[in-house]
Amino acid sequence: MKKIIILLLISSGCFADGYPNNITGLYKCKGSEIDTGLVFFCKMNIKKTQATYDVITKCNDGTFYLGTGIYDVVKHNLSLIFMNPKNKEETGVAMVDIKEDGTMTSVWTHLNKTTLGHMNCGKSFIAG
Repeated sequence: MKKIIILLLISSGCFADGYPNNITGLYKCKGSEIDTGLVFFCKMNIKKTQATYDVITKCNDGTFYLGTGIYDVVKHNLSLIFMNPKNKEETGVAMVDIKEDGTMTSVWTHLNKTTLGHMNCGKSFIAG
């Protein structure tokens, strides 16, 4: 019986999907603005906080956003609410799709908007 249990434990790893187990870390992102379509660049830091994730995003135009997300490990989606602490009109929601290679694609909008912005992110292995 012990041999069967050990074999089951060893073989269970063979069926794990190829998605990253850990989405925390620093990401480099490129996106487009909702109203203008202008391209922007950001650095996003994701930290695990008990059952949720803290997301801090700093962009090349000097803006930054604070967010809280819930990660669905089965669907590999991060649902996120965010805000710009200096401009409350830049409060919104995002749906982030985590790819097998660890990259992220997201669609987002601000409250009371009818258009979507887009952002793509890749894991950054260099701090800063």
